[in-house]
Amino acid sequence: MSPAARHCAAALGATGDEYMSEGAIGLIVLVSLSVVAAVVSHLLVRRYVLAAACGALVADVLFQIAACMHLGYLDPFILIAFVVAGGLAFSIGLVVGLPFRLMRRRAQQ
Repeated sequence: MSPAARHCAAALGATGDEYMSEGAIGLIVLVSLSVVAAVVSHLLVRRYVLAAACGALVADVLFQIAACMHLGYLDPFILIAFVVAGGLAFSIGLVVGLPFRLMRRRAQQ
């Protein structure tokens, strides 16, 4: 765990074993980026699948940049991580886009 994460956990009252792992923190960051990117892309792009794909691409690139900044170097498995994170971000984009799709269909009727 990085010193900054350890400091934040200690400031929140963690005493030792309840620290989150780096994998859990990474997953939280990826899901958060995916939700925000999906909302923005569905607001800007009217086509449902295209908006989900754009949001997934943006979230994935931002996540890889954050991971590179955290590690200090480019992950050697970046292509695998890009595909897996992109699939998760695309799935989140499809779910987040459902209310936008329903609102647009109702507005057309």
